[in-house]
This record gives sequence, structure tokens and C-alpha cells, in this order.
Amino acid sequence: MSISRIIPYYIYVLDSNLLITSPIVPTEIQDSKNIVYAQTSIPGLDYAPLSSGGFGNRTISFTIDLIKRNNSTGNSLQLKLYEVLRNPVSNIQEVFSSNNQFVQNPKVLFSYGVGSVPLVWYVTKCDFVHSGQYTNALGFPQFSKINIELTLDETNALNKIEKVFRQFASIIGSTEATKDIIVNTLGGRPY
Repeated sequence: MSISRIIPYYIYVLDSNLLITSPIVPTEIQDSKNIVYAQTSIPGLDYAPLSSGGFGNRTISFTIDLIKRNNSTGNSLQLKLYEVLRNPVSNIQEVFSSNNQFVQNPKVLFSYGVGSVPLVWYVTKCDFVHSGQYTNALGFPQFSKINIELTLDETNALNKIEKVFRQFASIIGSTEATKDIIVNTLGGRPY
């Protein structure tokens, strides 16, 4: 049994203690972090020297297919689970509260497929694309694509643990890459 079958794709919603999971995993996860440089134009110089301006936030994005064709409600009940990610109400008591104006957006725990320990992320995008040709007789969607974007909470303690892990793992990764070059040079397969 492969490890991908043992540990499924998951998003754990911290504010409402909900687990979002699926046997269908994201096929491609984009992981980006801006590296910011400022160009300084100097009169008479034929180039603009670069100076470090810092770094942007780490952002990941992916699409998950949500398919449910064997019941009368289609995938609408699971869609409601994803709707939690794009609404500030986090539990049943707050639905009837008139003071939920300043409730923060949900934070989630996520690590699938990005090579990090489980980290806390802000949900910055959760869009649905419903396939009209897969709508059941009652009008419920049966096939939807969920487009999700998460931005790392850089101040969370788990991120600090990730930074320590990164330092040690980068040393091991450098050693492993050098070993792979030697194995490849000797005619072996490093992968």
C-alpha cells in the first residue's frame, strides 16, 4: 500500500473543528513565495542596481475535484463543507448572533503535497466551478471543481518549527543531491 493511500488529502478547519478530506487528491499544487528586489535607477549608469526588498508571503493554490453522482443531493452537502472556508461564521451559535461582523476568516491546517510539516494557513480563495452537464434531475451539482488558495500564517508557532526543520533538512538535501550525482555518474539511477 502506498503512503498516498494511507495519508489522504485533508484540510482541517481550526475555527470550527471540521475535517475536509477526499479520496480524490489535488493533481497539481502551486507553491509560491515572492522574492522582492528594488531597482534603483542611477543617472548616467547603464543599469539599475538591485537591492533586497524582502520576501512576500508563501501561497499555495490547487484545484480539487468534487464528484458525487450516486445520490439525490449530488455533491451539495460536501460543497457546504467547503463553503465554511469562505464564510466567517464558524459554529451554529454564531449563525444567530448579530455581532459576527468582525469574526475572522477561517484558518486551516494543511500539509498535503507541499513538503512541509502541517502548517496554519489563511484561506484567501475558495471558488467553485460547477459542471452543468453533471447536474442531477433535482438540479443539484454532481461534479464541481474547488479552486483553493491558502496563504501561510508566518507568525504561527508551527511556522517557526518549519523554519528549524528547513535548516536541518536543507543540509540533508544537499548531501542527498551530491550522492545522487555520484550514483548517476557511476551509471546508477538516483531516483
